[in-house]
Amino acid sequence: MKGEGANKTRQTLTAAVAEYLSDTKDTKSKKTAQAYTLALTAFQESCSKICLDQIGHRDLKPTYIAHLKRRGLSDRTVYNRYLNVIVFLNSAG
Repeated sequence: MKGEGANKTRQTLTAAVAEYLSDTKDTKSKKTAQAYTLALTAFQESCSKICLDQIGHRDLKPTYIAHLKRRGLSDRTVYNRYLNVIVFLNSAG
C-alpha cells in the first residue's frame, strides 16, 4: 500500500532525543550536553506527540514555553532552552 514505507522510517521523539544526546555528549563539552539534556527532557515532558514529524509550532511556542514558565524559570533560561530545542529539531530534520 502507498504510505506504508513512510511509516517504517518515522522516527520517534524519544529515539531522536536519545540519539542526539548521545552525539552531543561525544562532541560537546559536559556543560553543553547537560544544557541540552535539561531542555530536551522538559520538551519531552511537555510534548504529547510521539513522532518527530508530528511536532508543530504550537508544541513549542505556547506549550513548551508555558511548561518552562510554570517551573519558575527566568525568561532568559526559557529562551535558551527554547533555542536548544530548535537546534535539536533542525538537526533532526
